This record gives sequence, structure tokens and C-alpha cells, in this order.
Amino acid sequence: MYRDRRSVIIRIFIVVVGVLAFIGGVAFRLSANELPRPVALMLARSAYFCFVLIGVHVIGYLVFWGIRNRIFDGIGLAFVRARMERNLRKDLLKAGIFFKSYFLGEVVAVIPEIRIDFADDMATGEIFIENSEKFQNIMEKLNISPSLGKFTVIEEPYLTEDENNIVYEIEDSCRRWGLKFQNVKEYITYCIKQLKQQPDNNNFFFINRKWIAIKLASILMCGPTGGGKTCAIVLLVMQSLFWKIKPKYFFADPKESSLFMLGTKICPKRSVTETADIIALLEKFDNEMKRRKKQMKPLLKKKLNGTYEDWNRLYPKNPFPPCIFVIDELSSIIDELDDDRNTKRHFLSLLKRICKKGRQQGFFIWCIAQKSDATDIPTSVRDSLIWKCCVGHAPRTTLQTCFEVQDLPKRKFKAGQGFFSYQGMTVTPQIVSFPDVDFTDMLNAVPPVR
Repeated sequence: MYRDRRSVIIRIFIVVVGVLAFIGGVAFRLSANELPRPVALMLARSAYFCFVLIGVHVIGYLVFWGIRNRIFDGIGLAFVRARMERNLRKDLLKAGIFFKSYFLGEVVAVIPEIRIDFADDMATGEIFIENSEKFQNIMEKLNISPSLGKFTVIEEPYLTEDENNIVYEIEDSCRRWGLKFQNVKEYITYCIKQLKQQPDNNNFFFINRKWIAIKLASILMCGPTGGGKTCAIVLLVMQSLFWKIKPKYFFADPKESSLFMLGTKICPKRSVTETADIIALLEKFDNEMKRRKKQMKPLLKKKLNGTYEDWNRLYPKNPFPPCIFVIDELSSIIDELDDDRNTKRHFLSLLKRICKKGRQQGFFIWCIAQKSDATDIPTSVRDSLIWKCCVGHAPRTTLQTCFEVQDLPKRKFKAGQGFFSYQGMTVTPQIVSFPDVDFTDMLNAVPPVR
């Protein structure tokens, strides 16, 4: 195993300082003995010169260390950077990611340059590692999270625009878990406060202790029983009720449980439980989408790729609210229609059409299911759902079919915790943790929506 060139230089520095300290100490002690004055004076000057050299070396090293680790951002942050870089250098050396070079007659390892940047809140950051054609493929597959302490990599690495560095986005794993609220009013107060700080408080969702400017999209929420699927959807609904332009909801809950009760509070005429009523409500949803498509034709003449959001900006006095159809236990509805293939085909065609064509008009489907394989949810429907979440301690097969990724990290999640992906926003599934809220008196806190 080759030694890191930087560690060799540091060891030489320590040896030099130690030798100077030894010589200076010996000269100082000898100068204190009863020696001829010229000799004692020469020894005292030698000791003084050695101590000055030690001071120059130490101060120079501290200045170099401080500049390299950006001590002007804070001493604590500088130590975090130094410790993280040291661990990364060790792991890169073990992984064989270095170039051979000669230093003082010894073959040493030259590790690629590393730069670590943190955000102002110290919760996220980026690690830049010098790129090279020899190691690019290896570094793109390298898992550096074990070297980062409490931080972890949250995205696949990517190249900078000049391709000189590989970038790893990192996040403080201690801060990724959702906040806990004692009651619904406390949660609502927090949501309203955060939304007021946004320039446009539409389409902001609260995930992992932070607000993400994420466009409203069709959702697949899957996971085992008790994994927190329904609670996660309820929390998203509650957040959206305080947007500037409130969504228009449609609820389909075959279980006639929490989502149905929430629907009867928000929109009682658009909350159903029976399969036939669900299909009729979905047809009504589809007809409204077609009607809005005709209404938006004047906008498309001004902007070919215009959406309902563009319409709302152009015509704020007559906005188009986003319309969301929430379906609980989608797989059970599909199973009930197995005996009536025509109705089943019609139901699935409505889902696919809304998922694929509804985004421009502002029509979205939020589906809740325990599993996401083809036997429960048709692949064509699943692929049309842009925002996917899998919460709770779900089986590996559910994770693989939901995200179409084989090598997700193995973790044991609690209710409301899991992975999420969003087309165009995430490359690989990221960890999600919805807030922990006591749902007592939830319905009393829900404002009525048209």
C-alpha cells in the first residue's frame, strides 16, 4: 500500500519541528550552564533561532490549514471539513484512486484534489473531487457516504460543466427526518408561516424539514399496511389547502375511512366510496379536464407550451385551480372490476389519459396502494405517475417495482419514512420523511374548500 504524499509531507514537517525543538531545547539548557560567555551567547542565539523557526513553521501550517478549510466560515466548520477530507482521502487511497509519483526517492500516492462546500444552514453541501479519465467510472459508482460522518450522499454524482470535477450532493442525515407536531393547529400554523416566506406560495410541499419548490404532479403512494401512506396524503392535502389558489379535490375511498371523512369535510359532493360511484366521479373529473382544455385554447395561441399556471399568471382574477383526484386502495378497485373487463378497461383508460394529458390543464391523480407491481397497478398507469413515494418498511420487491431501481440502500423505516422520486428532479430515489402530527381534531381544523 502506497502512502499518501500529503501524509508523508506532514510527517516530515512533524519530524523537522521535533528536531528543531530538540536542538533548541538542548542549546537553551547548555546556555544556562557555566560556560564561557561567547559560547553561552552562541547557544542562546541558536536556541532562539530554533524556536523562531518552529514558530514560523507552525504559524505557516496553521495559516495554510485555515485557508484550505475556510476557517473564516467558522472554526467548527473548518474542523468538519478537515475531518471529512481526511476520511475521504483514506477511502480513495484504499479504493486505488490515486496516481503514483516520486517524492524524496519514495513512490507515493497522489490523491485527487477534494473541495467541500456547505450551504448556509449546514444541512446540505457539495463535494467536488478532481476528475480524471482513468478513474471517472470508478468514482461515479463509489459510495463515499461512510466517510462523511453524519452526512450522506443524496444523489448520483455528476460532472461539472467543464468536466474537471465530479460532484456529490450531501445532506445531514440527522436533519432529514420529519418534524414532530403536538397537534394539527401547530402543524397548520407552521405551514402558513413557511408559505408566507415564499414569493409564490403555490405548489410548495413540506418534506424533510424543508420546503421544496416542487410542481404539483400525479402521485403514487405505496407501502405496507400501517406504513403511513394515508397520513402522508392527508398531510399533503392539508398543506395545499393554504395555497394562494386552493385545489379542487375529488375523493374516492373504498374503505370509507379517513380519506372519505376528510373528503366529506372538504368537498362532500365529490367524496364517494362505491366502485360505481368512483367510476362516475372519475368520468366527471375527465369531462372537466376536457372542458378546461377548450377554455385554454386562447392561451396556447400566445404560448404554445402554456399550462394552467401560465393562465393563472395572465388572468389572476379568473384562475384555474388545480384539480386533484385522490384514490385510496387503487388495486382493490381494479380487482373488483376483474369480472367486468369492459368497465375495467374504461376505468384504466381514464386513469392513463388523465395522468398523461392532465398536467397541462392542471388535473392530477393521487393513488394509494400497498404494492406497485403489474398485478396490482398496470405498468402504463404506474409509469404515468411522476411523483412516487414508498413509505414504511416495505419489501424489496415493492421498492424495486415502484422506482425501477435494483440497488437501493437497505434501511429500516418507521411509518411516514421511506423513499421518493420525482421525474426531472431526482436521478435516484431519495429519503423522505413526512411530519409526525397528532391527528386529533383534524377535521375541525380543516377549512372548507369549494
